[in-house]
Amino acid sequence: MLAPPKPRPPPHRSLCLRITFSCCTFVTLAFLGLIAAEAAAGGKPSCEHPMLTFIDAKAQRHLPAPVAPAATASWPRKGFDLNRTSSSPRAAARDLSAPAWSFFVGSVTYATPVIDATGNIFVASTCGAIICISPEGRVLWTYHMGWVYPSSPVLLQGSLFVSDGAGNVYALDAATGHPRWIRQFAGSRGTLDAFSLAGDEGILVATTWSGEPGAPTDGATGGQLRALAPRTGEDLWVHELPSSTYNHMPIITSRAVIYSDTEGALWCLDRSSGARLWSTPPITLPQTGPASLPAQHDGSYHALPDSLGGTSISHGGLIYVTGNADWYTGVARAYQETSLELAWEHTFPELSLVANAAAISTIAGVPTLVLGVGLTPPLGLSYLLHPGAPEDSDGYARFDGTYRGRVVALHATTGAALWTFDTPPYNGWMPAGQRPAWRGLPARINFPDSFASPMVGADGVVYISYANGVLYALNGTDGSLISSFQGESAQAEPAVGPHGELVVMMGTTLQVFKDP
Repeated sequence: MLAPPKPRPPPHRSLCLRITFSCCTFVTLAFLGLIAAEAAAGGKPSCEHPMLTFIDAKAQRHLPAPVAPAATASWPRKGFDLNRTSSSPRAAARDLSAPAWSFFVGSVTYATPVIDATGNIFVASTCGAIICISPEGRVLWTYHMGWVYPSSPVLLQGSLFVSDGAGNVYALDAATGHPRWIRQFAGSRGTLDAFSLAGDEGILVATTWSGEPGAPTDGATGGQLRALAPRTGEDLWVHELPSSTYNHMPIITSRAVIYSDTEGALWCLDRSSGARLWSTPPITLPQTGPASLPAQHDGSYHALPDSLGGTSISHGGLIYVTGNADWYTGVARAYQETSLELAWEHTFPELSLVANAAAISTIAGVPTLVLGVGLTPPLGLSYLLHPGAPEDSDGYARFDGTYRGRVVALHATTGAALWTFDTPPYNGWMPAGQRPAWRGLPARINFPDSFASPMVGADGVVYISYANGVLYALNGTDGSLISSFQGESAQAEPAVGPHGELVVMMGTTLQVFKDP
């Protein structure tokens, strides 16, 4: 089932695409510069929050503990279930006019919070802080991992599992925050940004750094998937990544571990051994537009990452993957789970890139796949230099400097469009929540994808955040707006607590909504 590598793109459009690459490079270097500065300061980047007292491995202090969480968490992982459907068994708050309470975390946070059965919320902050917050917004305990960029965590049977950018996995007692075990699984470092740990009671799957984003997929990347035993942290198996990954979010079934790479290809591994069972071809479309970066001066080929999301499996026997065929065209695909035949493919309009993983749910009896498409600020600005106006001679649209996001619902069985919701035009140069250095305050980099992953409540309401900093609640049957909230742009998906509270990490602030 392996497909040959993508052909080298033509050398035209070089100016536009080099500018795009420069934007990505600038942001990446800014992130790495902040990380280096934090590491030079002793590996403990300071959160801006003035009230946090940390538990750490060097000097642990006992703090008042919350009630021990029940075995079944309300929101145990990003995507909710092992299939990452992001479909909640509970209805959530519909009124987003104002949060019931907010909590300033202290740094921009991309990880999705998890929630235990009593309503305690666990936040993995980008500065390396793990914070347990009561249902009323009170800090119960904090733990500092000693490095930055934690994964989205997993909450299992009283333990909180989280990995970090230095290649460590932590098993913390969810009631106290004290480590049960710490395991360094990567020789150098793990990954960064918005990656996710995967796991159930029998297996944890962590990701190591898998090469530069967009590295060629025709060979080993140096990255790994490493499976660990949840009780001890011991190795179960190791899988060498044959292609690059980003914002990694594996899913787990009773027999397999499945993940997608930056080319939109699916890879399936045997759960017990890590052996590769199958893979699907990358997402490509013939002659869809200016493909990606041209050949470099040394003749090598480096493409920016096309696909930044994850996968989900429906209960109807289809496997879904989203990605981008190039820097113009987003694609959603569904494969038959047994035969791996392509069931359907939906291509989105020009300048409509799939930003993140989709959500899948049955809404009013209709199996529905929901996702967001659009350009991510500031990368769209590179299209301003694209030759031709208002339309290129080859028929491809020219970006006019205004960002337009669209939420799309597709019939999950056929791929047919059900409805769309267009966000108001956004003219911000960067996503909402950026802060330049000013009067002694450090700059704050908040650079999520154009849309965060959506979540669907049990009543069919769709919740999704856009780069303009607005969280939307949409009617899942027709896409009409129910309510919205203006905050900071978000990478984390919304989560639902045991009493229907909607929990959303937006930039630096945790927002909790409750219906009256």
